[in-house]
Amino acid sequence: FYFVDPAQPNENHFLQQSPAGPPGYTPEGNTVSVYASLVPGLIPLYQFYLSAAIDHVPTTNFSEGPGAVLLGFCASSPGPLGSEPLVRLFKASTQNHFVTKFAVEVAEAQALGYVVEATLCYVP
Repeated sequence: FYFVDPAQPNENHFLQQSPAGPPGYTPEGNTVSVYASLVPGLIPLYQFYLSAAIDHVPTTNFSEGPGAVLLGFCASSPGPLGSEPLVRLFKASTQNHFVTKFAVEVAEAQALGYVVEATLCYVP
């Protein structure tokens, strides 16, 4: 499930497995689906928090950030387990990351100054 801080709707997003969001965040719905268990062809998807930037960063690299928590599993390459690229973007002026599987959201984020960092994995 995806949540946004209404005080910073273009800057502060949060992913988690539970539909009950963290205090102060508004749900944006289940916009990214991941698998609950690991099977061949899947890789872990984590999220860590950078408190200095108030930034929740999704990653497939556990050692990329401190205190990474497992969100679930996604496909390492496009195929039957996942065909939609999960794209991570970054906006340097606000030190904020954003992740989406929707091409229109990638374009909207780029118009707001975000730059594509990577395709993390592929989701259903």
